[in-house]
Amino acid sequence: AEVVLAVPVAAADTLAALADEPGSLVAVLAPPQLRAVGDWYDDFKQVSDDEVLEALRDRAQPACGKARSSPA
Repeated sequence: AEVVLAVPVAAADTLAALADEPGSLVAVLAPPQLRAVGDWYDDFKQVSDDEVLEALRDRAQPACGKARSSPA
């Protein structure tokens, strides 16, 4: 197994600091001076924990064909 960190935007200095860590690191944009991640989005509204959990459950795929049970 491999760990892959993929992000749409990240600070260049953060990417450099993580370069020696195991796994792969992918960033679409790495501006030299990143003030705020939200500056790079048209819509960066906050979402609740419940919304995130619902989205993850809706998109969950069984690993290796085995069914997963969702938490109650």
